[in-house]
Amino acid sequence: MPIRASITPSLQQTFIRTQSLTLNSKINYERTFGQHNLSAFVAYEQNQTRADNFLARRNGFESPQIDQLFAGSQTNQVTNGSASQGARQNYFGRVSYGYQDKYLAQVYFRYDGSQIFPEGRRFGFFPGASLGWRISEESFLKNNPVVSNLKLRASLGQLGNDRVAQYQFLNIFTFGNGYVINGQDVLALNPGVAANPNITWEKQTNLDIGIEAGFFKNRLTFEGDFFYNKRTDILAARNVTVPQYTGLTLPSENIGRVDNRGFDAQLTYRTSWHGARFNISGNVTYARNKVVFIDEGNVFRESYQKLEGQPLGSLLVYDVTGIYQTSDQLTTIPGLAGSRVGDLIYRDVNGDGVVNSDDRIRLDRNATPQLQYGLNLGAEFKGFDLTALFQGQAQAVQEITYNFSLGSNGPDYFLANAWTPTNTGASLPRIGRSKLTNNLWVRDVSFVRLKNVELGYTLPRTLLSKVGVQTLRFYVNGYNLLTFDSLKKDGLPDPENVNIQGGGFVSGISYSPAQQDLVYARTDVGGAYRWQASTRSWVPITDNISRDDSNYQGIRSIAPDPSDPNRVYLAAGTYTQSWAGTAAILASNDQGATWTRSLLAIKLGGNENGRGSGEPLQVDPNLGTTLYLGSSTDGLWRSTDRSATWSKVASFPVASTAVGSNGISFVVFDKSSSATGAATKTIYVGVLRTGADNLYKSTDGGATWAAVAGAPTTLMAHHAAVAADGTLYLAYCNGPGPNDVTAGDVLKYVPGTGTWTSIKPTLTAAQTQGGYGGLSLDPQKPGTILVSTIDR
Repeated sequence: MPIRASITPSLQQTFIRTQSLTLNSKINYERTFGQHNLSAFVAYEQNQTRADNFLARRNGFESPQIDQLFAGSQTNQVTNGSASQGARQNYFGRVSYGYQDKYLAQVYFRYDGSQIFPEGRRFGFFPGASLGWRISEESFLKNNPVVSNLKLRASLGQLGNDRVAQYQFLNIFTFGNGYVINGQDVLALNPGVAANPNITWEKQTNLDIGIEAGFFKNRLTFEGDFFYNKRTDILAARNVTVPQYTGLTLPSENIGRVDNRGFDAQLTYRTSWHGARFNISGNVTYARNKVVFIDEGNVFRESYQKLEGQPLGSLLVYDVTGIYQTSDQLTTIPGLAGSRVGDLIYRDVNGDGVVNSDDRIRLDRNATPQLQYGLNLGAEFKGFDLTALFQGQAQAVQEITYNFSLGSNGPDYFLANAWTPTNTGASLPRIGRSKLTNNLWVRDVSFVRLKNVELGYTLPRTLLSKVGVQTLRFYVNGYNLLTFDSLKKDGLPDPENVNIQGGGFVSGISYSPAQQDLVYARTDVGGAYRWQASTRSWVPITDNISRDDSNYQGIRSIAPDPSDPNRVYLAAGTYTQSWAGTAAILASNDQGATWTRSLLAIKLGGNENGRGSGEPLQVDPNLGTTLYLGSSTDGLWRSTDRSATWSKVASFPVASTAVGSNGISFVVFDKSSSATGAATKTIYVGVLRTGADNLYKSTDGGATWAAVAGAPTTLMAHHAAVAADGTLYLAYCNGPGPNDVTAGDVLKYVPGTGTWTSIKPTLTAAQTQGGYGGLSLDPQKPGTILVSTIDR
C-alpha cells in the first residue's frame, strides 16, 4: 500500500478518571405535648473526590492503519499526567423549642472537617443559638387594637471558611530547569512556600439582635436589626515582620482580624381609601468595618498611617492645603521636590520640614458606603398602578478623575478652573500630570436618586375574556430620572459610575465567568480594583501592598477563576529592568479582600510597552488547580497547585524575550477540547514580536507546542478569544503599544481547516488608521465580536 510522504500520522491516548463519593444521612425528631413544640435533627455529610489523568503521544507512524502507541516513533514522544483530590466531613444538627408560640429557642452546631488542613487541625466546631419572644402573644398585648405583632429576637453563632489554597501545611518543591551538569540539562528541585503545620479554619462570629413590630392590623410594620460580625483567624502572610532577606516564601497564618458592625431598619405602611391602595416603605442600612489586626509591622513609621483601626480599603492620601502662588512660597513652604508655581501644597503632617510619604494620612472611609437607604412608593386604582423607587448612599469616598468623554462638561470645567498666571484664584492646580493620591481628588460620593418610576394600566378581565386573553398590561417607565449629588457641578462623573484613578492607564478589564457583575480592572502603576455592583463603585483590592513592595502595584494580568467566583489571581510586577524587583502571583479566596503571595524568580512589566495586551495569566477552565503565566522576558510558566509554586514550561519554543518587549501577550484555552477535571488540551499563546513566529498552539495540554501555520509575522498578536466552536479570533497591532501603533488587523482562524480571514472593521479614507488592542466575544450571542482600537 503506497504511503503519501506528506502525511505524518500521530496518536494520542488520554485516560481520565474522576471519582466522587457522597454520603448523606439525617435523623429528624418532632413532638408536640401540650403547649410545647420540640423538633430536632442531626445529620452527617461526607464528600470525597479524586481525579486522575494521564496521556501518551507518539508521532512518526508509518501508517494510520496501526492505531497503537507501540507503532510510533520514540523520538519526541510525550507522556504527562496529574491528579487532584478533596474531602469534606460534616456533622451538624439543630434543636428547636417553642412554648405557646411565643417563647422560641434554637441551638445548632456544625462540626466540619476539611482535607485542606493538616491532621489535628482539620476539624472546626461552629456553634450557634437564637432566642425569640413574641410579646404580642402575651395576655397584656394579645388582641390589642394598636399592636398587632411585637417580637424580639437575638442570635449568636459562628461559621468557618476553608476556601483557601490546598497543601499549605506541606513543604512544596517545584521542578526547575536551566541547570547544566556535565554538559547535560537536568531538572532541579526548588523550594516553594514554607510549610505552616498550624493552618486551620478562618472563623466569623455573628451577633444579631432584632425587633419585629406591626401596628393597626399590620398596616404599619417595622423591622430592625443590630449586627456585629467578627472575622478572626484570617489567613495572611507575615510579609512585613519577617524580613525578606531570609529568602523564605512565607506561608499564610491565621493572624488577621476584621470587625464589622451596624444596623438595618425597614418601615412600611399600607392603606386603602375609596378603592385605591397605597404603600410606602423605607429602609436604611449602616455598616462600618474596621481592621483590628494586619501584619503592617513598621512599614508605616507614623501611627496615623496604619490601616489597623480603619476600614478595609481606606486610602492613604496627601492633605492639600492650597496652591503655590509665588516662587517665594516654593522656598518658604515645605513641598515635594520639583514643585512649581501652580502645583498643590501638601501639609507637612509630622512637622519635619520635608514633605514625603510619611506625611500621608489615612482616611476613615472607603469606597463602600457606610450608609445606604431607599424609599419605595406605590399606588393602585381601577387598573392603574404607579411605583417609584428612590435610593441613596452616604459616608463613602472615592478617588476620581475628571470625565473627559464626549458630551461631558469635564474639559470645560477643568480648563476654566485650573491655575494659570492669570487665574490665581483657581480651585484646581495647573494643568500637568501628577499621580500622587491626595484628598483634592478624593470626593464624597453621596447621592440621592430617583432610580425608577413606572406607570401602568391593566385592562379589565371582563373585556379580555372576550378575546381569550387572561391579562394585558401597558406600561411606561424611566430610570435614573433625577439625581442629587455634589459632583456634577464640578464637572465630575456620576457618583454611581465614577472613574477610578488607575495611574497612567487602566490596562485591562477581566470579567468573572463564574458570577454575573463580578469585574476586575488592572492598572499599570495603581494596583487592581473590583467592581462592587451593589454600590456601583470600583473598590481597590491591592491597597494593602506596602511601600517596600510598590513594585507589585503594576498589575500585568488578572485571572478570575472560571468556576469559583471568590478566587482570583494577580500577576504583579511593574518593571523588568535590572534595578527592579522580582514579580509575584497574588492569590485571593475572597475576591481580593485578602491575598496569599507566591514570589517568582522572574520579573513582569506591568508598566512597560505592551502592558495593554491580553491576559498572560490564566486558570485552566477544566482543571482549576492549573495556571499558566506568560512572562515578560522568561517564556511560559505553569503551576499545578493553584499558584503556590511555578516551573518553566521547557517545551515552549520561546524561552526568553528582550527586556522591554513584554514577551508573551496572552494565554487562552479552548475549553471544549477537554472534559471537566482534566487538563485542557488546546491552548494558544501569543508573543509580542514580529519577524518570527508569534502564535503557538498546544493540543496535548501544554506538553508540546508548534507555531500556528499562516499566522502573520509582520504584526503582533495582542488579544485572542476562543469561541464555543473552537474558532480563534485575534486582534493584531504593528507594535506592542500603547504608543506608536499605526496598523493592525482583526483575524479569524478556523483550526479545522487552517483558514485565516480578516474581519477588521472597514474604515474610510478620512478615518485614522491604527491597530486593534482589545477583543471580546459575547457568550450569550455567538458570532458577536467586540474590538477596541489602540493609539488611534
